Amino acid sequence: MSKQILVNIDYDQTYIDKIQTLAPDYDIITDIDQANFNAVEIVIGWDKNLVEVLESKDHQIKWIQLQSAGADYVPQDLLKDQNIILSSSSGMHSQVIAESVLGMMLGHARQLFNAHNAQVKKQWAQEAMTMSTLENKTLTIIGVGKIGTQTAKVAKAFDMKVIGVNRSGKEVDHVDQIFVQEDVTEAVSQADYVVNILPLTDKTKGFFNIDLFNEFKKGAAFINVGRGPSVVTEDLLKALDSDQLSYAALDVFEEEPLAEDHPLWKHEKVLITPHIAGHMEDYAGTLFPIIEENLSEYMKNQTVAINQIDYDQHY
Repeated sequence: MSKQILVNIDYDQTYIDKIQTLAPDYDIITDIDQANFNAVEIVIGWDKNLVEVLESKDHQIKWIQLQSAGADYVPQDLLKDQNIILSSSSGMHSQVIAESVLGMMLGHARQLFNAHNAQVKKQWAQEAMTMSTLENKTLTIIGVGKIGTQTAKVAKAFDMKVIGVNRSGKEVDHVDQIFVQEDVTEAVSQADYVVNILPLTDKTKGFFNIDLFNEFKKGAAFINVGRGPSVVTEDLLKALDSDQLSYAALDVFEEEPLAEDHPLWKHEKVLITPHIAGHMEDYAGTLFPIIEENLSEYMKNQTVAINQIDYDQHY
């Protein structure tokens, strides 16, 4: 029986042919309903129907390559128990999310969002708008991985001071000062803008709560392009309503899609984007180099070159 690779990504034949070239001894399957899990060894792209397959343990899967940077939606404990390699697409979103963060900051500083709201109402609201600049402002990035590093690089082009927070305290390019996660209160107390890019783990769920928001500089702005459940939404609303925060730009939420009657929709200090900060023109093409590198390594050594998930850290 030939071994199979199941591709759960909408790739055209050009990419399928490239995968076939990298793995000539495998049959490439593009429909999960046609997959024989006694033969499927590699899965490229997650599908929720895989949970049932994994739970049955009646399969030959050895490696799953995700099409996302996050892996919190995958049953990692189940994969760990079965010694299945899991790898993410971390890094592919770095530029587009950095651009989204910059847009959120510029929109706030240069009053672009308020100007648009006034335009809808046909109001010439010049006197009502208090303009500021990003120059010499302080940006604190919570979770300085690949996306955070690119965000820092872009921020430095606007002459911002950049503070980073990570687990190790290891220095990061384009970041002026690094704090370990245990010292996050000192990092946020200096910031005009705080950006959350944390992965979702047991330790980061509810990380941004009222106690931490109260440590922010009065009137700071908060941007979340990380994970929704890392923020206690009720506490965020309290911080906005008390003017502890002047602005929040939110791309992710505790529950998605956001309920139609949720108070965030109408909050005058909130910008909502529907989990699109990582979207791009050619998602599949941008993802492919990660697949290519990992598949090439797997063919040689039955392991992956980059982005392997650490099941103890959950990312």
